Amino acid sequence: MYATGAFFAGAITLLHLSCNGGSELPAATVRPTFAPTQTSVAPTPSLGVLVVEASQPVAFAFTPDGRLFFTERTTGEIRIASESARSTLVDAAARQAVNLARSEYAQLAGAEVSDVELLSLTARQWPDTCLGLGEPGEVCGQAVTRGYQITVTISGSAGVGVYRTDAGTIARLAAIQAVTTAGSDVFAQVEIFQGSECGLLGIAIDPNFASNGYVYVYATQPVEGDDSVGKPRVIRYTDVDGVATDPTVIVSDLPLTNPETCAHVGGNVHFGPDGYLYLSLGNNEQVEQAVASDLSSPLGKILRLNKQDGSAAPGNPFADNPAADPRVYAYGLRNPWDFAFHPTTGELYAPDNGPGNCDELNLIRAGSDYGVPGSLPLENTESCLGLGGVDPIHLFTRRGMRAEEFGSNMVPAGVAFLQGDHYPTLGDGLLVCLFNPDILQLLEFAPPDFDIVERTSDIADCEINVEVWEGRIYYSRSDGIYVLPPEALAR
Repeated sequence: MYATGAFFAGAITLLHLSCNGGSELPAATVRPTFAPTQTSVAPTPSLGVLVVEASQPVAFAFTPDGRLFFTERTTGEIRIASESARSTLVDAAARQAVNLARSEYAQLAGAEVSDVELLSLTARQWPDTCLGLGEPGEVCGQAVTRGYQITVTISGSAGVGVYRTDAGTIARLAAIQAVTTAGSDVFAQVEIFQGSECGLLGIAIDPNFASNGYVYVYATQPVEGDDSVGKPRVIRYTDVDGVATDPTVIVSDLPLTNPETCAHVGGNVHFGPDGYLYLSLGNNEQVEQAVASDLSSPLGKILRLNKQDGSAAPGNPFADNPAADPRVYAYGLRNPWDFAFHPTTGELYAPDNGPGNCDELNLIRAGSDYGVPGSLPLENTESCLGLGGVDPIHLFTRRGMRAEEFGSNMVPAGVAFLQGDHYPTLGDGLLVCLFNPDILQLLEFAPPDFDIVERTSDIADCEINVEVWEGRIYYSRSDGIYVLPPEALAR
């Protein structure tokens, strides 16, 4: 009934249409104390191929047999991608766009049209925009009727070509009907407290899923009699033939969300290579209370838990400190939205969002303090380093700006490690989804310690989260989850 790994791996061959944006070219990332080499891959908007349509899929994970579970932040639904709504129908207008693009490419490259392969096809709705590409900030001479900008990505002997409908080489086309590559089925409905950054946030698949069927989620839930705050919880479900059973709250004693704004709640859940469950939590926007540095509070921390009951995992660094929460693994963080474990060393890497500048990537080690609130930079700070706690190993910033400058932040969100030769043009490293400019960036580290970023590459248009499964890159935007075809990055 449900999609297999073969289905998702083969999704790149399907024609599809999706109303997604992505016309802004990504900005490069630099580090104030270390200038990485220039990006090796020229990013192109909308390179990914839509796997499943979704609404704000903030977290997703694969089971060992290739089923894709994902969370809908604002609806509280946990869903499983399915093949039930799979379709390969292509509207006539889309066919026209593909044929025009292939013909144009073949003529320019001196190739046969039959040798030109379609990699992806997207459609972006543009009301009242120009007859051209409708780039952000473009001033239009006249309004036109509602229609679509069609992006066609193709490959051939000369490389990869990307064409968009305009008044030039490919004529403007009539409106087309969107086609969804895959549908999804509801696995569970989680009652959630909504608002700002709250909702259904994280998901993890048990390493022993094949035998126990356990699926874990991190969510903010309503508080009876008080509609101003939410209660963060970790809940475990058991999968029985695609239906969630036996909901069990394994972490229930986390502080309520900030009544002024539901923000900096983190977070995500992942299993470490040691088999224990890790949970990242922000500081609840409670800087004045210095909760991130308070070892008695779980806020602004990464917790290490027993998966059975959410208790402190054995060997945690503060287990012998009677004044500390024994679940604390590392502390002094502002808003660690996601984290990932290095596939070789097993070490934990987590980005942390700054307050408008100094977006960090931290190498997280047991018992370490990462400085919040003392390390929070001022708007006119001279340096993002040496402010308190362990310094970050990398700083994210926009092209032409120093990481210290206010407004340089890029909002690092989902992260995942890439390893192997599935993408010949990419090295091994950490994939980071940068929410603000919608960039999927690859950070390559220097061995053997993997604590220095040697190079950064902007490769796609990620908005929320990223995962790697069977060597392929999957990432999410506000309209769905995409797979990145290796051929799209060929040079």
